[in-house]
Amino acid sequence: MASLQLKSADELERAVLDVGILPYFACCIEGYSVEEMCVPDLLWDLDAGPWIWKGDVARRCTCAYGKFLHRKAAYISLELLPHFINYRRYIYCCGNPADIKRDRELLKYLQDNESLLSREWKKLGGFVKKSIFDNIVTRLQMGGYVVIADFEYRYDAKGDRQGIGVARYTTPEALFGNDIILHDVLPTQSLEIIVNRLKYHPLLSKIDTNDIYKLLKI
Repeated sequence: MASLQLKSADELERAVLDVGILPYFACCIEGYSVEEMCVPDLLWDLDAGPWIWKGDVARRCTCAYGKFLHRKAAYISLELLPHFINYRRYIYCCGNPADIKRDRELLKYLQDNESLLSREWKKLGGFVKKSIFDNIVTRLQMGGYVVIADFEYRYDAKGDRQGIGVARYTTPEALFGNDIILHDVLPTQSLEIIVNRLKYHPLLSKIDTNDIYKLLKI
């Protein structure tokens, strides 16, 4: 997959839609990530590389972006997103009840406001420690409850972009509509649909299926 050599947001978007799920960073499947597929000179270019493309691609609403895989960033096409949400929300609800209660309290602020910048959401939640806030937001993304809609930047008087983008969070329902939620498919069926979609793709056909299950594990 690294031979694709991504050079633009358009190429990144096409790769996500073609494969279905694409991790941003290197993972348990060699060559299967934006990091490994991007032209090396662009990888850490904050003006013309994938750090900028992620906002461009997210705004197109053809796929979702967030920390979905092992607490790290990934893209998921709209074809597979309903199944990802269906499976992950089921798994999430089997977690620690105390964590779930706290997570849902923070999630309510996002649902009430439709979308929030990370600093806005953190303030509403009353968090002093950024690390605690970040852990909860990551759990909510892993659980299929939160996605990143965009990255917003500050500009100086000359109109030059300053620093790195601030994430704007939202829910899948707010960004893509309520039809993104499945009501008649079992979570286990959704998992198998995702795995089969990936393992039968030509670029992943030689991958051990266990590695795909490992990648999707919460």
